[in-house]
Amino acid sequence: MRLNDERVLLHIGERLKARRHQLNLSQGEVAMRLGVSYQQIQKYERGENRIAACSLYRLAMVLDIPVAWFYEGLSPNAEGKISDPDAGAVNIALSKIGDASLRRNLVELINNFARLSLRPMDRSAS
Repeated sequence: MRLNDERVLLHIGERLKARRHQLNLSQGEVAMRLGVSYQQIQKYERGENRIAACSLYRLAMVLDIPVAWFYEGLSPNAEGKISDPDAGAVNIALSKIGDASLRRNLVELINNFARLSLRPMDRSAS
């Protein structure tokens, strides 16, 4: 399996886990609704197994999200590699915060840090 394939599987798995946590569902509950074993959900979340297109569609219906949601944030960087894996960890952490206003504020804070890191450093001030 190519590196990018692994990254895509991990990304989809992280998104699945984040949404499952957001809905307070166990792996068993999702598995039962999807018609697979909870071990299969574990493998999906770890990026160990590919999710067939029809299963991804059913999973999106179970989780009440569009299929495209699984791919959000999955864009190649300048080197053609998938975005930093820390992005998935941040997404999972944010999904665990129940207060929508707090989540939006944290996203805004992260975006502000990102904008600051893109600015050239003013070396004359030191």
